[in-house]
Amino acid sequence: MSLLCGIFFTAFWFYLLPDKWFDVGYSTILYDQDGRLLSGKIASDQQWRFPKSDSIPQKVKTCILNFEDRWFYYHPGVRLESFGRALFQNLKSGKVVSGGSTITMQVIRLNRQNPSRTFTEKILEVFRAVQLEVIRSKEEILNLYVSHAPFGGNVVGLEAASWRYFNKNAHLLSWAEAATIAVLPNAPGLIHPGKNRIELKEKRDRLLKLLLDRGVISELEFDLSLIETIPDKPYSIPQQATHLMTTAEKHGHQQEIIQTSINQSLQDEVSQTIGRHHQRLSGNHIQNMAVLVADLHSGKVMSYQGNYLTSNESAESYNDMIFTPRSSGSILKPFLFAHALDGSVITPQTLVADIPTEYDGFVPQNYNLGYEGALPASRALARSLNVPIVRLLRDYGLEKFYLDLQDWDFTTINRSADVYGLTLILGGAEVTLWDLVSNYRKMALKVALPDSVESIPALSYLQTDSSKTETAPVTAGASWATMQALLEVARPEELQMWDYFNSGKPIAWKTGTSFGFRDAWAVGFSSGYVVGVWVGNASGEGRPGITGIDAAAPLLFDIFQKLPASPWFEEPVYSLQQTALCSRSGMLVSPNCADTVLELLPEASSKTSVCDRCNTVWIDNKTNLRANLSCESGSGITPKKWFSLPPVMEWYFKKKHPEYHSLPEWNQGCAERVFEKELAIIYPKHTSKITLPVDFDEKQTSMVLEASSKLEDEILYWHVDDQFMGTTQHFHQLKVQLKPGEHTLTVLNTKGNSVSAIFDVVSTP
Repeated sequence: MSLLCGIFFTAFWFYLLPDKWFDVGYSTILYDQDGRLLSGKIASDQQWRFPKSDSIPQKVKTCILNFEDRWFYYHPGVRLESFGRALFQNLKSGKVVSGGSTITMQVIRLNRQNPSRTFTEKILEVFRAVQLEVIRSKEEILNLYVSHAPFGGNVVGLEAASWRYFNKNAHLLSWAEAATIAVLPNAPGLIHPGKNRIELKEKRDRLLKLLLDRGVISELEFDLSLIETIPDKPYSIPQQATHLMTTAEKHGHQQEIIQTSINQSLQDEVSQTIGRHHQRLSGNHIQNMAVLVADLHSGKVMSYQGNYLTSNESAESYNDMIFTPRSSGSILKPFLFAHALDGSVITPQTLVADIPTEYDGFVPQNYNLGYEGALPASRALARSLNVPIVRLLRDYGLEKFYLDLQDWDFTTINRSADVYGLTLILGGAEVTLWDLVSNYRKMALKVALPDSVESIPALSYLQTDSSKTETAPVTAGASWATMQALLEVARPEELQMWDYFNSGKPIAWKTGTSFGFRDAWAVGFSSGYVVGVWVGNASGEGRPGITGIDAAAPLLFDIFQKLPASPWFEEPVYSLQQTALCSRSGMLVSPNCADTVLELLPEASSKTSVCDRCNTVWIDNKTNLRANLSCESGSGITPKKWFSLPPVMEWYFKKKHPEYHSLPEWNQGCAERVFEKELAIIYPKHTSKITLPVDFDEKQTSMVLEASSKLEDEILYWHVDDQFMGTTQHFHQLKVQLKPGEHTLTVLNTKGNSVSAIFDVVSTP
């Protein structure tokens, strides 16, 4: 029977305990790497109530215990002496005039949301306080109190009070500040910083005197504490990284304390820098920008600026653009370049064609609408020329490069390669700023730390596997060559001479501009940091000024000015191989190359093509014309090594390179010809479809035919569908008007050589 009674009593005892302790809403709080408050979101009940912390600062604990409950560690939840005295006073007055509550009893009362003070309620508090002491430790009970006690206004809990009243972490409070905090819950509705400051100071000073009398603080500490003033009014909770906090909440971290790797000082500097650039760009209705700064080696995010916040609702400034997919523009070109190096498609110095190009109706164009004819691959990357890079993608393989991007973990490139087509390298795909910074970092660390690279850990709640390691899917040699090319990218005009100054920072960087001027990108890295910038309109509205070089690059370099300088990376000689190249073509040396050079190149460069741009030709000693052994005596001709390009490449190349010399004409005495293409049609290409609009008079607009010849003064004869259209000399362009349908263009020179192309003309209204 006694056993049954004991079981019943125990069940009844615990039944009276609440199912949940403090079932209230909490603020979401963001701290920087040093515990400084970055941002906070008020709780759903409009209270600043920080989530419970793990520890209580010793000064605060001492002040609270001396003020509220000196015998806290010695009583079982109720101090009979205090409770009896309070009970006597209350019975004598006929109402509750004294509480006699211990901290444990106050926890019970706070948990019950401060019900009316009655004798019945007081008895219940006593009963439950004893229960609480049984199931919780003293430290847990004290933590519940300091985390949920009212501190005036809408401030609840120690941490919220510390930041609101003193703008600092509770662990950094002085004795005077801790004493102020300790006395506030005693009458939070009557006195708090901002009003009744004299009464609050008197109450604080009495507690300080009590600490002095009890030997807790020294005379000097007491005197210095008395000098400290009471705060005038509450501080505002900082809002330095609201987009980061919102993103964290979306990943399930509402009402939590989120510890980040953000550097508050840098976050503030970057925010101010963005503000200046927003002022510069907003006049052109460019409203949004995002910046991500990460430590290169650790991957820790040092600054997270998801957008520039404005009061203009139409600007959509609350959108976090760091994780928003946007058109990539040219920002993926370095990854193709690196893979083409590892794939033995090119060397960094290989001359690549920059000529009018068409693939199944896709006609890429350079930003300046011109052509170089030919230039080194590394230079084409540094200048971000579209035509050579599209041709390189076709040579390397679209499907192959698409799979390479999956290895880099570009999470938003998730459609098939055929859907993207060759536009994949010019903005046909969407990327996020987070992925760009992460992957440019991988490329840099392939040189600095070749074995493995830890994934960016600063936002640990965004990672599925915190132990995950990643490495760039290219060799260190290919990464190095790519980085060297990006180091040569021309900086904004005001920074053009950066390398002439000792303070100049070596930075590898790349820009991107999406079709329609909707997105401007700039990503760069030094040996210490990687910085990514996006500028545009979250709405997708395009503006003429939204270009990588004009909108994003100045912001990128302003941010790098805030970062410490660091030396450039060490050359990864273990992943490079000394290779002999033709100095003119950048290809592997052939016997016909006149000038060669030894270069330390990615190992795969040794497997690229042998130079076919250089040949040995025979020159007539008297006329300096070309000859061959079949029509000239051996003593009258001399072999000479000659660098030459195909006709179309040569036609454009000569305009930029006056030192280039075309092959001499053939000596008329030589009847034989070795095969060579003296003529070439530049536009239109064979089997191409040409779309011509109809003008306002409903007449077909004209098109311009274009060809090239190896001979400067050559006269060319133009025929369309066997109908003579005219002649050209020097500049071989001819304006014609054609009807819709299939046409055959034939171009002849005075020697009877000809070249033809079949094309379709399509009209559009």
